[in-house]
Amino acid sequence: MLAAVLASTCLMCSLSEPLSLEPVGAGGEASNSVTSGPGGMGGMAGSGGAATVTTSTTAMGGAGGGGPAECVLLGDASQCPSDKKCSLEIATGKIKCLTKGTKQKWNKCFTDADCEANLWCDLYFQVCKPVCFGAGNCTEVGEGECVSALNSMGQAIPGIRHCTSNCQPWHGKPCAVTDGVTCVMWAQSEFDCAVSGGKGKCATCTSDLQCAVGMACVQDGSESKCKRWCDDVGPFPSSCGVALTCYSLDPKTHHGSSEVGICNDC
Repeated sequence: MLAAVLASTCLMCSLSEPLSLEPVGAGGEASNSVTSGPGGMGGMAGSGGAATVTTSTTAMGGAGGGGPAECVLLGDASQCPSDKKCSLEIATGKIKCLTKGTKQKWNKCFTDADCEANLWCDLYFQVCKPVCFGAGNCTEVGEGECVSALNSMGQAIPGIRHCTSNCQPWHGKPCAVTDGVTCVMWAQSEFDCAVSGGKGKCATCTSDLQCAVGMACVQDGSESKCKRWCDDVGPFPSSCGVALTCYSLDPKTHHGSSEVGICNDC
């Protein structure tokens, strides 16, 4: 029987490589371990095989220090001109009135100037996300944790934090899927919106970010391919389609109270 395993992509880890597999041999029982270290994408073992999952997390945080602030984050809109918003200037570390964009939360962005007021452009995943000070600011439907903002290299940016989306990986909501945004797992059973490369089912890949909405980059044998997430783990019939199975992950992965898995698409 096929054993499916997916390793999360943590916020501070490389998104460049899918998980490597260590098959046990035909008919063997799945035996998997979770260790700290560089994060990968995920894997699906061959017939009777098993895989090793590698995940890691790195402490996030840091206080800003750019001198007196011109405005207050999440403060009244009147503190800045109508075409500006209160945000962090990365170069100086100062909180000040800066260019305001029109992109709404969970939409794609390239710089913070693309996003509306009270939103920050997550430079690592290239998505506008709500600014926060703590979990109490991330209470709206579709919001998850309050985490440190990262630059494009995955390094924490002192002085600014944002909410994660707690998105649903099998269809991407509330990520702006029509704006090229998908849902990825950034830590075990933790999901967030990220820009998508748009590759379709069974396309070869090296990163979850290359796959279209509803898919993860999964290593199967010598190749890694985009395969669909599913939320009805067990024998077919399943949402994966006729004669296809939604395989459980090891360690088991959940979105809320629902276990999620991967379809054996190809």
